[in-house]
Amino acid sequence: MPDLPARSSPPRLGTFIFIGSGINKWTARELARSHPLYHLPITLHPPVTGRDDHGNPVPVNTLGRWLFGVPGYAGNAVFENDGVCLPPEAPEEAHQLFRELGGGK
Repeated sequence: MPDLPARSSPPRLGTFIFIGSGINKWTARELARSHPLYHLPITLHPPVTGRDDHGNPVPVNTLGRWLFGVPGYAGNAVFENDGVCLPPEAPEEAHQLFRELGGGK
């Protein structure tokens, strides 16, 4: 279970991974939700929760939620130019997830 910071360094200081022409954050998230690494348990320091429309807590406790965010918590991945910028703190599993979404490119 990776230990990750609640807020990372600026993602553009990290790695850019091409994921495909026309794939934006919303499309990538829908594709990623069916990937096992999206659901990889993580621990944040400090712990963070978002809130749904009814005020219920939404824990940021999986790799997918850390990358894409939840209501009240912006994710740590930045999407631009047909790819994603991952912060330096992103674990290898995040890189693997996006490489596989992009067909290994």
